[in-house]
Amino acid sequence: MTRPSQDFFDPVSTQHTTWQPAQAQVTVNARCDARIVPSAASPEGARVAYSHVAVLDDFIDEPTRSSLLALLTAEGWDHSQGPPERKWERATADGAGLSRTWGLTHTALQELRNDSIPAMTEVQSRLAKLYPDFGICHMPSHAMQHAQSETLFLDGETDVGLVIRPMRCRAVLMDQDVLHRLSPPSKKAGPDDV
Repeated sequence: MTRPSQDFFDPVSTQHTTWQPAQAQVTVNARCDARIVPSAASPEGARVAYSHVAVLDDFIDEPTRSSLLALLTAEGWDHSQGPPERKWERATADGAGLSRTWGLTHTALQELRNDSIPAMTEVQSRLAKLYPDFGICHMPSHAMQHAQSETLFLDGETDVGLVIRPMRCRAVLMDQDVLHRLSPPSKKAGPDDV
C-alpha cells in the first residue's frame, strides 16, 4: 500500500475570525451510501457506515466571495469572456469521447494554498471553527481539477442522488469517499452565479 501524498497532511493556516458556525444556514444534511463495515468496537463485529453531505449557505460573506472570485480569475476580469486561460484549462472530461470541461490549472490550485491570501485564510479559519475537533488539511490539487459547477452525489445502494447547485456564499462539505462528480458550469454562468 502506498502512503498518500504529504499534501493530505498539510494543515491549513488559520487566523482569528469573528464568524460563528450559527451564522451559516444548513440547507442540506444528508447521509447516503450505507455500507456494513468491520468494527472491533461493535459486539456484532460490524457497523453501518454512511457517507455524509452537508450544504451550508451563507458560509462565506460577500467580500470573501468577491476576493476569491478575483483570485480565481483576475481583478476586474470580464466574465463574459469565459475563464482566463492562464488559470483555467480544458483538461478534464467525464468520459471517453465527451467534451473537455474547464478546470483550474495545477498552478492556480497551488496559489490557493498561499498563506498570504486573506480570503482563503478566512475560509480555512471558518472550517476550523466549524470542526474544532478535527484537523483541516489541503487536498492535493490534482484531486480537484475543476470546480464552480453543480455537484452530483449518488447513493450506490439505492441509485438515488442529490444535485447541489452552486450558489453565492455556499459551501459543500462531504466525506472524501462519497460518490460524486462535478458538472461543467453553464456557458451563461457569470461572476454573480458563484
